Amino acid sequence: MKIDRLMGIITTLLNKEKVTAPFLAGKFEVSVRTINRDILDLCKAGIPIVTTRGAGGGIYLDPDFKMDKSLLKEDEINAIYAGLKGITSISDNNKYELLLDKFKDNPKNDLDIDLSSYYKKSLSDKIEKMQKAINNKLLLEFDYFSKKGKSHRVVEPYTLTFKWSSWYLYAYSLEREDFRLFKLNRSINLKETGETFLSREIPLQENDIDKIYPNDLNVLIIFDKDVEYRIIDEYGADSYSYFLDDKLFFGFSFYDKEYLFSWLLSFGEKAEIIFPSDIRNEFMELVKKVNNKYNKHDI
Repeated sequence: MKIDRLMGIITTLLNKEKVTAPFLAGKFEVSVRTINRDILDLCKAGIPIVTTRGAGGGIYLDPDFKMDKSLLKEDEINAIYAGLKGITSISDNNKYELLLDKFKDNPKNDLDIDLSSYYKKSLSDKIEKMQKAINNKLLLEFDYFSKKGKSHRVVEPYTLTFKWSSWYLYAYSLEREDFRLFKLNRSINLKETGETFLSREIPLQENDIDKIYPNDLNVLIIFDKDVEYRIIDEYGADSYSYFLDDKLFFGFSFYDKEYLFSWLLSFGEKAEIIFPSDIRNEFMELVKKVNNKYNKHDI
């Protein structure tokens, strides 16, 4: 629809200092002539769009322009504002704050999104570097820690994803010759190599984190009722039912056995895995090893 395209053009101009008509035509899959008509319509509507010709020319918004709220519904403004506030919580770049200032008045919003973590300073720096590398198609290199140990990676970065309370980089690993997902908190010594790359075609849904890490480890666990607050907090009230008077019957699907075991250990004697039997037996062996470790030495 034309109105969607017009709003898309405004959003693009708010986020970029200057663009060209061919760029907008490619982005919205229309002709350059259509874009020129759209720009004219926006100018007639009072949007201060400036166009310049020649070398270094392009299309851009008057730097003093602020978004007129009459162009958007209140709930749309609130949604945009909440999203931008979420981005500012993990970015030290003031461009998002400046983008927020494009609204004449901060909308009344009862939704406050904070995507930061205990590692905000280092995380913000990584996100900024990765965004720059993604936008400019620059190779990145970093040291990465996994359960297999420390390794040095050189990658083609494609997207940043916030999932499971953590940030991930989806990138093509030159060493593995395949797409991989890297957790930002496990990446250190991040820097550009100075080389560029040509974008590869990403297989459909290949960058969907749920496809990469499917939850196919189904377990049944009995918890003491006094840890109910944690189950609700981490997996929701629909993940369990009441069992006897003081027990909770929990059923869920996990993607990673190591995470499951570490999570269970955090409950101490208040959790017992009952299915499947092979996972139960593996966990029992782990508990025995932990117990032996503490019984081996007197302090």
